Amino acid sequence: MLLDANHRGALNGLHSALALLEVSSEDLPLICDSGAEAVVQRLTAVATDREGRTGSEAARCLAALWAIGFGNGENAATVANSRRVLKAIPQILDDCANGEHPAAATACVGLVCTLTPYLANRETVALVLNRIPALLTSHAKNAIFTVRAAYLMGVFVHFSMVVTSSMTSSSMR
Repeated sequence: MLLDANHRGALNGLHSALALLEVSSEDLPLICDSGAEAVVQRLTAVATDREGRTGSEAARCLAALWAIGFGNGENAATVANSRRVLKAIPQILDDCANGEHPAAATACVGLVCTLTPYLANRETVALVLNRIPALLTSHAKNAIFTVRAAYLMGVFVHFSMVVTSSMTSSSMR
């Protein structure tokens, strides 16, 4: 499997995804084994409309990308550089805002948490954060979603503080 077995995050990502999607332990690793680019292609092939973006195949692809990105920085960088995935993420979350499709919403936010350190442009994180209040309201009973959303908000606050601090120190020179 393309997960780095020595990285605890790999197992965390895989187990979170398996628990989230209630799929067999053989199904998700098979998707992961196809590689980051193949999973990106698989996701973008099914994410062409609302039904596809919120369906079980999209959720599996998002969870696979979350798992292989969590366990392998090279995979995370590949996914973070995919314009197709970054374009699909806000659309998927919009489609999940009504409280339906918890697997797609959670896997999507989990994926963004994994990608955040690798994103050159923080616009995707900002687009996701703008959607978090509505998603938290509609997915309040989903513990995994709530934890990942809280983590993502914390990352964004930290990033904002670092940027503000660097801007302040630059202007003082």
